[in-house]
Amino acid sequence: MKKTLLALTTALTVLPALNAQADWTPPQVYLGTQAGGTFSYAEFDTAAVRNGATAKLNGTRGEAFWSAGIFAGARYFFGNFFGGVEVEGNWDGMNIGHEAFDSRILDTWKMTLKRQWQIIPSAVIGWKMNEKTGLYAKFGAGISKFRLGSEGDTSIENTTTDRVVQFVPALGVEYEVHKNVGVRFEVSGEFFGEDIKGNATADATLFQTTKACYNGISAKLGILIKV
Repeated sequence: MKKTLLALTTALTVLPALNAQADWTPPQVYLGTQAGGTFSYAEFDTAAVRNGATAKLNGTRGEAFWSAGIFAGARYFFGNFFGGVEVEGNWDGMNIGHEAFDSRILDTWKMTLKRQWQIIPSAVIGWKMNEKTGLYAKFGAGISKFRLGSEGDTSIENTTTDRVVQFVPALGVEYEVHKNVGVRFEVSGEFFGEDIKGNATADATLFQTTKACYNGISAKLGILIKV
């Protein structure tokens, strides 16, 4: 969380530095939609307790899935440079599963990580290469709601929801196909998030706790309309 706030603070300080060159006409406002794919990497750290004895059942899992969303933003131009803010709302097909066998109970612990939604407010800075093409960078704070499922010994099943904030940087290129219509390609990452935590209990002698740490990289194509 501290790294996320530091990155956002650094990005936001860039915008006032361009103030002297700004033409403070009404900002360019835009709306759009985008879709693509995400490759994620999750680390599961599970402690299963049976009659006071603890077994560590850790593991990692990578998985690719679809991702799509909508976005809106506003930006000011400073000659060939621009800066502003953007907000995204994303949904995806994340369903990362991990299984670990516990010989003490002769059963498998199953952990699943899913995301219900994500919102990303970002600071944006960019440069117009020519009349139609621009490059940009975004520095965002991704707020996601995850579901961490735990199941084991046939008698334990529990799902915990948790909101996690991650640093979400992005690089992109935008091309104007019409005066008020553009397309863009963007690559973004998700890093430095807090652990997603869950637990499951059968009785006083059998329970487990799980922590999951998630990172991901996405590539998306989008279309935007200037309003």
